[in-house]
Amino acid sequence: VPNLALLAKRPEQFRLAVSLHAPTPEVRLALMPIEKKYALSEVLTALGQFRRRVTFEYVLIGGRNDMPELADRLADLAAPLGALVNLLPLHPGGAPDLARSSRAASAEFARRLKARGVTAVLRRSRGLDIAAACGQLRVELEPRRKVPAQEHARVE
Repeated sequence: VPNLALLAKRPEQFRLAVSLHAPTPEVRLALMPIEKKYALSEVLTALGQFRRRVTFEYVLIGGRNDMPELADRLADLAAPLGALVNLLPLHPGGAPDLARSSRAASAEFARRLKARGVTAVLRRSRGLDIAAACGQLRVELEPRRKVPAQEHARVE
């Protein structure tokens, strides 16, 4: 977060994409332990200093962060910033206890964001058929072992 604030003060402005993945501190902490070090509120404050549009990257995870009420909370965060929200499907591999959001849940999540005035793009997966989608190549190169979600997203 300190570097975000410094970046925002530079004369040249950058396009910034932030891996958000959750609109509440509780859900974010469960998915991204970095919440302990850089609280969501601090990230949002730093993002408010940018003069260009910010993009939120949001991987939809079935039963974890794809509920309608979380779409509404995300809209509350994105709208004041004028942020674009990229909704991304979860790719297989990595954390076996995480599942991809259903198409219906993903579409409803995007619809709710758009209904609240947020520009949201529901991205398609590419490379799944050859195990080359985002995050899959690393998984294929490493020795196979089951990794619990909390370890998969561990911050040191």
